[in-house]
Amino acid sequence: MCVRIGAVLLGGLVLRGAGFHDLPKHVTEFRLSNGMMFVVMERPEAPVVAFHLTVKAGIADDPPGKGGIAQLFERMYFHGGEVLGSKNPAAERQQIQRAEQAFDTWKEMENRRPPADSVDVSRARVGYQMAAEQALALGQALSLRNALEAAGAADLSARVDADSSQFTALVPANQTGTWFRVTANWLAKPSPRGFSLERDSWREQRIKLEETSAQLRLEQALLRAGLAGNPYGRAVASTAETETLRVADFEKFAASHYVPGNVVAAIAGDVNVSEIRQLAEIHFGRIAGGAVPPALKDSARAPVEERAVSAALPPGSAVPTVLAWVRPPKTDRDDAVFDVIWALLASGSEALLPGSLKAGLIPSAPAVLPNFPGDRLSSLVVVSATPHVAAAQSSVEKAVDGAVEKLRAAPVADGLLRQAKMALRSRLTSEMESQVSMAGMLARFLAAEGNAAGLVKAWDRIEAVTPQDVQRVASQYLAPGKRIVVRASSTGGEQ
Repeated sequence: MCVRIGAVLLGGLVLRGAGFHDLPKHVTEFRLSNGMMFVVMERPEAPVVAFHLTVKAGIADDPPGKGGIAQLFERMYFHGGEVLGSKNPAAERQQIQRAEQAFDTWKEMENRRPPADSVDVSRARVGYQMAAEQALALGQALSLRNALEAAGAADLSARVDADSSQFTALVPANQTGTWFRVTANWLAKPSPRGFSLERDSWREQRIKLEETSAQLRLEQALLRAGLAGNPYGRAVASTAETETLRVADFEKFAASHYVPGNVVAAIAGDVNVSEIRQLAEIHFGRIAGGAVPPALKDSARAPVEERAVSAALPPGSAVPTVLAWVRPPKTDRDDAVFDVIWALLASGSEALLPGSLKAGLIPSAPAVLPNFPGDRLSSLVVVSATPHVAAAQSSVEKAVDGAVEKLRAAPVADGLLRQAKMALRSRLTSEMESQVSMAGMLARFLAAEGNAAGLVKAWDRIEAVTPQDVQRVASQYLAPGKRIVVRASSTGGEQ
């Protein structure tokens, strides 16, 4: 879920009302000649600095037939760049290629028909594993992670979602230069160090998830039913595709998407803006620019009649009631209305969904996602609630429909709308207290809006939402005939 804007704690200053609109005065933005964007906020209350690097490349950007390549950057990031962490970059690259060739030999023998001798297949597998280990021995595995942790960094993370790849770190203020050095080295030339082993590990985990994760199966069912022709549907990539991924695919994706013009860096903490600008020029300014990848084509269309899809969940899984509706992307003029609808349905003591389900049908609060799986393209508004017993699914579905119908039937009361907006504000106030979350927020808006002032504009759009807007959008997009219903089932366990 991505609810976007609210009051922000800036040091000890709570930006509320008119004060919130002063936020752009507290940040500095600049762009390098190669296109990379930076936003900096000086927050000297603690001697630490939060870095949040966003690359505008996510799962939706996977090339056809290469599902999983974007997600592998989540693992490969920690291995660092080609130069730092390598004992001999040229020799390391040659050995990585030998490991790839050994992998291909093993797989060719394993898939041969008629089957190859099992002893030969086993020998080929061992040969590949040895070649991969020898490649690792020529470099330092996890070199970027090790360098940052040695400098005292904490909260190191890498995450790839449908829309982007995000890399974060909290670094002591006196080690700011270390982050710039190792991160720029990585962005200039991401190393394929450990690629084969990371690919194999990721594939094994994915297979296990597909066997055991009810959530993954539900997500796949939703994407197939609602966004089949949309690039977001690439999140349903088969594990067979991941086995075909090679170092060449990794390097091609890096060259096309990990270019400075497709990257934003947000920095919040005990820093001096002029020093940050200088470090950015020294380390990132040397990276050659490149063409920014073209925008993805949005091909999702709302169903003209109700669409149902089945999902067989792992044995013993709880079986939820899941309803979804196709909605437009974040760039649509009604984007803020969907945030308000989320708050009306799910947030606060007066939320409509908990009230509709108060008869004890479900053991825990329902989940509402206003933009699954992302907001760059058309996506889904999803409501999910799990009844105590599977027999109550139809009752839960009826209760959810009743809550949504209240939004369609008449304009919501002014007081209820104010509470929804307050819930959005309070939620994000609590999220923006730390340096790390502040940097993340700044990076998100710099990537999406092109400037930090987009934060203020986004909140102004939420404040401008009227009861009539809510009714109009709910009637247009959340109509009964436009529902997508997941008919889930599970075997082998008690509900």
